[in-house]
Amino acid sequence: MLRKILPLFLLLCLFAAPVAHAASPDLPPQAYMATAKQTFYYFSPEILAQNQKEKKLIRVGWFDLSGIFQKRQGKMAGYAADLLQAVSAYTGWQYEWIHTTIADLPAKLASGEIDLVCGISYSPEREAAFDYTSLPVGYECLTLHVAANSPIRFMDFRDFDQMRVGTVRGAYGGKVIEEFTRQYQFTFRPYTFSTKKEMQEALRRGEIDGYIDGSLHGDNAKIAAIIAMEPFFFVTAKGSPLLPPLNEALKQLNLYSPWLLASLFDGYMHGIQQVSFSQTRAEEEWLADKPRLRVAYSEQQAMMNDHMPGSNFLIRFMEELSRRSGIAFDYVSAPSYPEALALLKEGKADIISNIFAGLGMYASQPLLVSRPFFDMPVLLVGQAKAVPGRRIRVGVTHELLSFGQAYMAAYPEDTVTFYDSMQQCQDAFKRQAIDAYIPGYPNASGVMPVNPPNASMLTTRARYPMSLGFRYDISPYAMSVLNRSIMTMSTADIDALLLERTAPTPGALLLDILREYSLELCIGGIILFAVIILRVLHVNRRHMRELEEVAYRDPLTGGNNRARFIHDAHKLLSHTQAPHYLLLVNVRRLKLINRTRGHRGGDMLIKLCYRDLRKQLRNNELIAHASAGKFLLLWQCRDVAELRQRIEDFFESAAALRQKLGTTVLFSCGVTSTMPYDGNMANCLLRAETAESSVADDSYRSSYTLYDARLEAVLLKQNELEDRMTGALRNGEFQVFMQPQHNLADNSLHGAEALIRWIPPDGKPIYPDEFIPLFERNGFIRELDLFVLRTVCAWLRQRMDAGLPVSTVSINQSKALFFSNDYVKVFLSILASYNVPTSLIVVEITESMAWLDEELFKNSLAELKACGVRLALDDFGKGYASLAALQSFELDIIKLDKAFLDNAASDEAAADVIIGSVISMGKRLRLFMLCEGIETPEQRDYLTRVGCDCGQGYLFARPMPLEEYSLYVDAHATRPDSEAKTS
Repeated sequence: MLRKILPLFLLLCLFAAPVAHAASPDLPPQAYMATAKQTFYYFSPEILAQNQKEKKLIRVGWFDLSGIFQKRQGKMAGYAADLLQAVSAYTGWQYEWIHTTIADLPAKLASGEIDLVCGISYSPEREAAFDYTSLPVGYECLTLHVAANSPIRFMDFRDFDQMRVGTVRGAYGGKVIEEFTRQYQFTFRPYTFSTKKEMQEALRRGEIDGYIDGSLHGDNAKIAAIIAMEPFFFVTAKGSPLLPPLNEALKQLNLYSPWLLASLFDGYMHGIQQVSFSQTRAEEEWLADKPRLRVAYSEQQAMMNDHMPGSNFLIRFMEELSRRSGIAFDYVSAPSYPEALALLKEGKADIISNIFAGLGMYASQPLLVSRPFFDMPVLLVGQAKAVPGRRIRVGVTHELLSFGQAYMAAYPEDTVTFYDSMQQCQDAFKRQAIDAYIPGYPNASGVMPVNPPNASMLTTRARYPMSLGFRYDISPYAMSVLNRSIMTMSTADIDALLLERTAPTPGALLLDILREYSLELCIGGIILFAVIILRVLHVNRRHMRELEEVAYRDPLTGGNNRARFIHDAHKLLSHTQAPHYLLLVNVRRLKLINRTRGHRGGDMLIKLCYRDLRKQLRNNELIAHASAGKFLLLWQCRDVAELRQRIEDFFESAAALRQKLGTTVLFSCGVTSTMPYDGNMANCLLRAETAESSVADDSYRSSYTLYDARLEAVLLKQNELEDRMTGALRNGEFQVFMQPQHNLADNSLHGAEALIRWIPPDGKPIYPDEFIPLFERNGFIRELDLFVLRTVCAWLRQRMDAGLPVSTVSINQSKALFFSNDYVKVFLSILASYNVPTSLIVVEITESMAWLDEELFKNSLAELKACGVRLALDDFGKGYASLAALQSFELDIIKLDKAFLDNAASDEAAADVIIGSVISMGKRLRLFMLCEGIETPEQRDYLTRVGCDCGQGYLFARPMPLEEYSLYVDAHATRPDSEAKTS
């Protein structure tokens, strides 16, 4: 759940406000507006449309920075990733993530290796090297973390003196820390580390006493000091053309989506889960006296009623807060909420159980307010035509004073009237004096008030960030201890308290009704009571359905959403021993479908997929639309064989979607067994996500993977490769090998295929099937493809300058390159920079690329052809799209897959017909035919006999380094002017 987080940090910074001021004495006034010059870059509709069409690739540097950057299944997530995705709505940018360190940023930005970095704090030295965005994009707290069992107290400078403190090399904060230690007259002994992980390991081993970090979250650590709060920015190289559109996009986001940064801050930067704090020495002494505080609450508030099972969220929250803080609470009731507020004013209570922050000044005696602990939605009951924010009249009771204040904060244009009772609210609604009213606590499961029959439940954007209200003269230790104790409660902790308070069983509800209506039972007798029971059950059920509709319904499909699926799956699996499987089904290429057929086409696809998946459900099975093109399924199958058959049946039925949408629809599916169920749905989901992420995304058919513990090892290996890939390219670990191609008629050298090899310093090669699929998924394949092209061009140019013979070279180009808007321009510019004729380069494409059949892809091929570049279809015959590709694209060369020759060994007669027919067809289409994987003289002779032009394989030569291939060309050259030879 989202929390309004900024008030929290204002409270936290009460500890460090003088520190922060003293720590930055020489920061210029424009530090928060890091670029003094104003830039204007208006995003007109025409510019937006052009940006979305061009899809410019931006290289973003990332490093070890908590919350800002997070790797999930090999993909980048976190604050920066989400914010840049929002920026893309204006700029059309796509991103490639390049790992780096803070120390390397200036050089990489200056060299153009990366274009953009997030999470950089301001300093005059950095401003000399970078250009900052004009607006900050977030805030981080400079915090001191110590071991979880450390005796060091919070903000106790005597404990801090001579501490061994770690910092990440190159990280900002050195001057702030110097000022901090100087002001409070103690000394840190500094230790520097390359990464945060190394620093945390050093703390775990006891080599340091603490470390400085920009996040509240720590691994097995607690916070001993909050030193300062600093804004951070995007930075670019000096004079970068990216800065004006980036500045304007950030300005637009602040204007039109002001909630975005707050929600990102709450979701990633606050690090609320697993946060722990030290106590100050004075707090420890205060707590040693076992303090008791008086908590005021309204008797009308069901959520503070411990005698109503399922309706006591607030009382349970206060009990948990007492356990964590060590403060005992005594509860003081009042007839109403305003009277509970008055108890604080009169000194008869210290805390009120819940309050909206704005009420702190609304009260006749100002109150202090804690950080929010629960973000409650504000609902309306009203006319169907009533639209919040359209100057409607809204009623609310004084009992719901905080709700009313929260609604007015969200919709100041509406008129809000306060009434003494809910009955008065409803009477005003019936006589049309108001258009809508705020009902009772929307999540309480006690008896709900009866709404008028002509009223509907209306959703709003208003949120009530529920906080504790403190008497103004309460002990400062109470406030600081309780605030930090609230911070230790994770979202999961709050959810657990809410689940305890969800709708009770029918029997428990009946007991609640008996308590509530005991008087009616005595007076009206059994018949009247039965009528009341039925009526109340009906009304309560209707209200709960309305609430569930808001909380658990997916608006696109009309079915259950992810939250409801998890709830129902946990309940089902906890009460069955039958074997179940969790499936995560992902519609591949949904973004492409949205782009080519519009979001209406994408929405239709999701609805059709949901319909087909739902048809396959049996008893005790579940389905939900989780997000975008992802669906969650819980299937009951006897064994894996039945599971596989059901998946294949769905894939088969999905083929019908092609006829409805006019495009091929493919799925990737991750599957995991849920048995034995350990009560943790999060682990099941994680296993399914792991399995789905391992499905190859370049396949021409729908695919699925069953989770296996070995997949985790594969992911760890992939993460390791991703961490190493950029440095490996920079350090020359990637090498270009050549595999010769020979004309079959006379065995002369025709050319070669350029292949990439990864050879680390230890000499143990990393095989292409380990890194190529991974780099295709994360986009790094673009860098490798261009590296191969530049290396090949440099080799050709070197030999031509020396007057040595050269041969044509085939290079593989990934779809990641083809689907960038400036691919052809980049490709031709590289050839031009080396002055290499286009006739010497053959571009190989694969069937899976041809199968995509996207207009941009066909346009790129046409541009290459127009410039004299020849095109080869690689791996012909491996899939189902080969013949369609021959018809759709203007190709020059067909490369028969090695599978043709492998099949010939098992069925010579059939292979003879198939291979002969394919080659004959290619000849009639005037295509040059080349076969891969030739390993025996018999295969060569057979291919020669059926008319194949060229061959490649171990019979002729294995792939070899460029230096060795140069000697090979010299040995097989027929004439020195062969550089102009074409096939």
